[in-house]
Amino acid sequence: MNKNNLFIGSRSDPKIITIKNKNIDKLKYDYIITSNLKRSKMSAKFFRTKKTINTNLINEIDYGDVDGTTLKMVKKKYPYIIKSWKKGIDVRFPKGENTSDVKKRVQQFFQFLKKFKKKTNILIISHSFFLRVLIGLILKIDLKKVYKIKIDHLKIFQFLTKNNIFIPNFSRLEKEKIYNQIND
Repeated sequence: MNKNNLFIGSRSDPKIITIKNKNIDKLKYDYIITSNLKRSKMSAKFFRTKKTINTNLINEIDYGDVDGTTLKMVKKKYPYIIKSWKKGIDVRFPKGENTSDVKKRVQQFFQFLKKFKKKTNILIISHSFFLRVLIGLILKIDLKKVYKIKIDHLKIFQFLTKNNIFIPNFSRLEKEKIYNQIND
């Protein structure tokens, strides 16, 4: 579905393409936290853990009636969305969410993570727009620009916590790449 440049949100719930690698990562996680979407739950099966937790807090954005369509169709059927974006307005997708809604879920997820003990090794398997907002909040990026952050499939972002503050463990090159993308 990704090859067709469709809006694939929380309503489109395709399975992942199965691969035959039993364990992608030899490290065992204390917990794996996935979204409630099939593609996230299926990805978790490639990793070792004591416990898997599913939560809708880290689901992909709900594109509403736009889910499964192309940008071309959105321009034709919902031109007000494109006009709003150009004006910097955080418009909700018809019967769906907007960036502010995802921001609220990210903030709730930060609170959810506080219940885990220090030095707990957690793998979080989520989706691109959710991750864009999460990274935007942590790096203090204007949320109107987070859509520009490119999230590659299977990209690993590592975060550390100190005093309940999330710290990106990114290389200088990774940070530079993100800042260059949002400023293009």
